[in-house]
Amino acid sequence: MELRESNRFTLFIVLFSLPFLAAGVWGILRGTQTGKWPRTMAIIRQPEPNTSTLNYEYSVDASKFVGETIAPFSPDWQTWIAAGTFHKKYPTGARVEIAYDPRDPTTAYLQPGPSSLSLLLISIGTALLFVALVKHRRTLSMINAHRETVHIAG
Repeated sequence: MELRESNRFTLFIVLFSLPFLAAGVWGILRGTQTGKWPRTMAIIRQPEPNTSTLNYEYSVDASKFVGETIAPFSPDWQTWIAAGTFHKKYPTGARVEIAYDPRDPTTAYLQPGPSSLSLLLISIGTALLFVALVKHRRTLSMINAHRETVHIAG
């Protein structure tokens, strides 16, 4: 009975880790892909009042675009938390290099490549798998100890 419950708990941890790993791997792959995109120069625009958004204006094939995405797979809350840092690093009027999607130039990133969130998700998923492995090894160790006790007593 204890073995079955232990195996269920281990399976639960493994299954719980999978969404973290899948999202992290997707973010890493997407981020790696953006690192290969073409580059162009952009100019940091004046931020909107009472917002944490960082806007930049850029041109591709004589068409003008405005981007606001810092990195691939980075949610708004992450950008909001780091807004002060971004505004110091990228002041209004600064010229910066951005990467844009050649198939859809409206998609652009100020910091292409894998995001810190993707790396965090992979770390969480890996830590959960490690916990499951330790739990499984501990269960096997208990089973072997029980078998030895039964063998000696028998």
